Amino acid sequence: MPKVRFVVAVAAVALVAVSGCGAGPSTGVVSARAQAFADALARKDGAAACGLLVPDAVSSVEAGGGECDKDILTLGLPHGAATGAVVWGGQARVQIDGKAVFLTQWDDTWRIIAAGCSPRSGRPFDCDVEA
Repeated sequence: MPKVRFVVAVAAVALVAVSGCGAGPSTGVVSARAQAFADALARKDGAAACGLLVPDAVSSVEAGGGECDKDILTLGLPHGAATGAVVWGGQARVQIDGKAVFLTQWDDTWRIIAAGCSPRSGRPFDCDVEA
């Protein structure tokens, strides 16, 4: 399956919003959630990785007619250590191997709305997966 590329337009606006924001009480929770995603990818557990995505992100992975648990493993998403968590309101960004993962509060937990995101000068992030 070819690599699916998406653009996170909201991410660029959100980065402006985080200027001056420091670590909040949710950064540990957000980092743990992103690390669980990275760990699932490292174990090649696509079902667990897809279980951490918002439904629209699952749909983006399945856009080619496949199944999320199989297709997510073909995208080459980073699966190292989660670092640099920043939380602003109900949104967050964490770095994994130099790529951004964006999360949102979903009911009483955090879910991933975009992963494998690279910044682009003057433009929104370019992501492998996004809602």
